[in-house]
Amino acid sequence: MNTLKNTITNHLHPIRPKKRSRTIIESIVNDGSNMEKIHDTKPKDYVYQYSCAMLNLSEDVAPIIRYWAEKNIDKENLYIDNDSGIEGFEYIPHVTIKYGLHDIKPDKLIELVDGCGPIQLTFGKVSKFDTNPNFDVIKIEIESEKLNKLNSLISDNMDNTDKFDEYKPHATIAYVEKGTCDDLIENEFFDKLKDEVSQIYFTSRDGEESYIGL
Repeated sequence: MNTLKNTITNHLHPIRPKKRSRTIIESIVNDGSNMEKIHDTKPKDYVYQYSCAMLNLSEDVAPIIRYWAEKNIDKENLYIDNDSGIEGFEYIPHVTIKYGLHDIKPDKLIELVDGCGPIQLTFGKVSKFDTNPNFDVIKIEIESEKLNKLNSLISDNMDNTDKFDEYKPHATIAYVEKGTCDDLIENEFFDKLKDEVSQIYFTSRDGEESYIGL
């Protein structure tokens, strides 16, 4: 894995530091002791609609996803909307655990995940979300019994707004123009690839960011 990671990383375009914009998520949805606070990336008076809990993929797997995306998705097919923070490629591959949380602080989440332990992820085929009228989302399907249970635990015990009846864990690869990249659907490049994540990345609706150890 390390050799593959090094080879892939050497072929990637440099990834510039960037703000983790949840305006992307909102455009789709509209659609403690083990917590380390990280640097704020929004003004103190900035307010998101909801808070979000997610898993940033490991340094072994994330470069593989970015490499595949750059090799297989033509830049002319990318959907870019700077006003919404959508830059085409997903530069920080992640899996959303729960979007739509009302809590500003992660205290309740910390209590719920105490003793949870790392979460194992098994990747599946490439697929697409095509319900947004402005763009399609190229993604990798994810299987994880523990992740599904964690989503249910959070959904049942934290105030939230969620219009989706079913949780479908996935890792976004890129946002593309409507009707493009259909040739990538069912691609098996990531099938059976595995990852393990030991931190939850919590972004508050007031702009604060935290890592919560599992």
